[in-house]
Amino acid sequence: MEGKNLKLRHNKWLLPTYLIFFAIIIYFGFRGGEVWLIIVACLAFSLFSFLDLWHNVSYRNGIITVALFPHSPVSMKVADIATVRQETNMLGFETRRNISIYDTHDKRVVRIGLGTFVKEDVRNLMQIIHKERPNLVMPEGWLK
Repeated sequence: MEGKNLKLRHNKWLLPTYLIFFAIIIYFGFRGGEVWLIIVACLAFSLFSFLDLWHNVSYRNGIITVALFPHSPVSMKVADIATVRQETNMLGFETRRNISIYDTHDKRVVRIGLGTFVKEDVRNLMQIIHKERPNLVMPEGWLK
């Protein structure tokens, strides 16, 4: 699908969700006089929002590129994709749903957080992959 470009947009509720969650923690920290809880909440908010907002996924001319801070960007040709799966991973106290794209040559995996990006953009990426590689089995519900 030459000429087609797509950059996944971040979910508009990502930052407000973090703000609400950490505001509650800070409230209980002030209420209980726990200064350490306030400091931990501020650091965690900064870290989580920074990492999620620096997670970028784009498609350009048959290549998917994922930039996830602090790692170098990873590029994968659509022609080299072995499998595409929807997976659930535990990250500390949080469950994260991802679309995982596996490479045939380098045995790399690219994970696209479903809570991080606009679902319609993820669906558009899945449709692009499916058009270029109709033989791949795609996760159920992502080709509508």
